[in-house]
Amino acid sequence: MRRLVIIITILALPVCAFGAPRITGVTGTVGDNQEIVLGGSGFGANDLSIEWLGGRDGVIERGTDGQPFLSSGRPNWYEDLYPARFDDSRSHSYSKSLILDSSVQQDGRFGLAYDTREDIQLAYVTYYTYFDNQGMTAGQWKMYRTMPVVSVLDRETPQFVMFNKRNFGGASNIAWRPGTASESQTWLLDGALPDAGGWYRIELLLKPSSANGVADGYGRVWVHKPGEYINRVYSADNVLTYGPSDTRKMRVHMFQNYQGNGYGYVAPLGTKVWMDDIYISRSAARIEIGNRSTWDSCTHREIQHPVSWRDEAITFKLNRGSFASGAAVYLYVIDQAGTVNSQGYAVTIGGGGNEDGRPSIEITAPTSNPSYETTNAAVAVSGEVFDDIGISSVTWSNDRGGNGSATYHQAGGTFAIASISLQAGDNLITVTATDSSGQTAHDTLAVRLSDQSAAWSASAQTGDSSWSDSSVRYCVRLLVEKEHLNSYGNTVQLAFQGRQVGSYSIAKVSIAARDANDLVGNVVDSSWTRVTFDGNTDSTWATDLLTVPAGQEKLTDRIPFSIEAGKDYYVTFKINTPSVYLGPPSTYRELYFPSEDRTDDVDWAGNGHGTTQDFHALTKIYVTSETIVPPGKPGRPVIVP
Repeated sequence: MRRLVIIITILALPVCAFGAPRITGVTGTVGDNQEIVLGGSGFGANDLSIEWLGGRDGVIERGTDGQPFLSSGRPNWYEDLYPARFDDSRSHSYSKSLILDSSVQQDGRFGLAYDTREDIQLAYVTYYTYFDNQGMTAGQWKMYRTMPVVSVLDRETPQFVMFNKRNFGGASNIAWRPGTASESQTWLLDGALPDAGGWYRIELLLKPSSANGVADGYGRVWVHKPGEYINRVYSADNVLTYGPSDTRKMRVHMFQNYQGNGYGYVAPLGTKVWMDDIYISRSAARIEIGNRSTWDSCTHREIQHPVSWRDEAITFKLNRGSFASGAAVYLYVIDQAGTVNSQGYAVTIGGGGNEDGRPSIEITAPTSNPSYETTNAAVAVSGEVFDDIGISSVTWSNDRGGNGSATYHQAGGTFAIASISLQAGDNLITVTATDSSGQTAHDTLAVRLSDQSAAWSASAQTGDSSWSDSSVRYCVRLLVEKEHLNSYGNTVQLAFQGRQVGSYSIAKVSIAARDANDLVGNVVDSSWTRVTFDGNTDSTWATDLLTVPAGQEKLTDRIPFSIEAGKDYYVTFKINTPSVYLGPPSTYRELYFPSEDRTDDVDWAGNGHGTTQDFHALTKIYVTSETIVPPGKPGRPVIVP
């Protein structure tokens, strides 16, 4: 027996003594919103693929009360059904949160979604939530899902879903739902998930199956009631999340907050859900501050926002959350494996912080990427700006000529430039924020004005030049008629028309020659070609999203593809969020599926599509004769005019 104990002790020692992160020092002022450097060892790695909406100068705090969250222009966020809005009536931290209010919509169906644009390998998600049930004692609150698409539908599998049910068909539950296998469902005791009244923090750690039919997924869910408890309410291992024949993977975080079946709008009252401090990462590695000197004894913790991460040093921006200035807190580092320094590193939060910090500025539209291409002679630019003391001016300049002042909205922390004139070729736009102390910050956008003329336009083919905002999410195949092509070449670039208000996204764009000797919807198979955008590669075509800014024309990459005289062509794509449309002649029919994604079908004859007298999103095709290779091919330049 003694021998067995000795062996176990020796094997266990490295994990406890040497495996945990260790904080040895803190550099910088421990003030709210200040950048602080942690020194130590065993922090591991974190690629910082993080979406963070919290913090004193974060997206939520910069929002305008009552305005839709999507008006912020934050990339990769979408909605299904009714919108989340900025709200200053209740918050977990600082002064604002997001509200999903059934009394405003007179409907409890919501769906705020973040698209990661990749198959989820591992997800760590945390956020605060507050539910006001307006005295309703029975109902269903669908809190969160992980989905393959932006949708709130139960049938869109595979998915992970978390329900909070009260006196409605059983207790709360959590379920993994493969598309081609039986679901794995766990019933929770009443009160396990957040209830009405008070702010709760939810933490989720989710890992889907590594391959179809492999039961190696797992899930963990914690619920915090700050100052009272932190409970792990769900833990499941060896879960099958993808059935043997599933073709889709989970990639979307859906903060659904559906309120129904007793909750929601019951005249004259309506239930409400608030959310704050949303944090999404593909790594479990993170930094937290807690109210107790040991990790396990904490009853209140706040997530922090890292800006750099090495094994021996981490820089992060202090988020005090609902801790007060002057509070004594303890720092914790959790590595990718979930190991934490069990003894916290004591610090005291200073008053305010960042008293004389430099301003920050970020261009978010027409793109958050560093470059943009357009055929319009002018471009509108907007973004986000912040300073702790105050912004005195936001100005712009174009290295090809022109400068001016932006419109600055202090309440929302945003700036807008209605129109910057462009010269043919490359234009470097620089936007500069100056604070009241004279400190400056800059962001730049390289804009290329293409001088090519359209070989085809939707307005010429349809006879309609007035684009209308749509409300559908079709998967479409559009016929480009040979009679309306006016030039030919071996390289194409497609253009999509923006909505009047708000951006939209499409995915999985392809082009192919129509097979004139076959049924409607069929193509010359060898001509079927994927269309990429924003310099992405063909390998990510299935997961990339093309975001089309409001009021502008969005171009794809130049793609090797031959447009020839006497041939019709089909362009196919999936509309993820409502786009725009034209009204074509009565003889024209758009091929479509109402919601099903059939973009991978090369031929469409007999695949069950419908037809409609509409023409969605595609506005122009540009054709050139040049030598070009697909974007992103290593070691091969892209040759442009």
